[in-house]
Amino acid sequence: MFRKLMIVFLSGMLLLTACSGTLPGIESPSTEPAQNPGGSSTPDEPVSSNQPGQDVPAGEPWSPRPGDDALQRGEVEIESADMLILESYPPQFMLHLVGWKGTPCHDLRIVVSEPDEQNRIHVEAYTVVDPDVICIQMLEGFDVNVPLGAFESGEYTVWLNGTQIGEIAH
Repeated sequence: MFRKLMIVFLSGMLLLTACSGTLPGIESPSTEPAQNPGGSSTPDEPVSSNQPGQDVPAGEPWSPRPGDDALQRGEVEIESADMLILESYPPQFMLHLVGWKGTPCHDLRIVVSEPDEQNRIHVEAYTVVDPDVICIQMLEGFDVNVPLGAFESGEYTVWLNGTQIGEIAH
């Protein structure tokens, strides 16, 4: 009986090794830097999930980029939107957004406009997706901080997708 259990155990370990390339708890040496799905050699650099090989500026994975106009546009569901004031001079303002995208294949995009003549700062949050890509149908959450910048003294209102979400007065 013990011999049969050992054979089953070792067979499972060999199968695990064949699938993962390493035994659990043992790291395999690597001579090349790890490549993330977008082709960048630095794992901290965000990369778009829909456009392999296209690097995204660090710190702004949600920025619109060339080629977005060829993708299908979708909506986001905002769970919370909070205004943050950074401890700096002049004061810097940030928008903290938490919400949901339609699928993991949808890439978040956020556009922040300059204040208009009524001192309204419009922020537009949406997604883009390649309609030809087959993707698992499940919501994917996001949690991002979007810099709004520094503004001259005055009163401003912040609007997200057409709804006023906050005020800046300094």
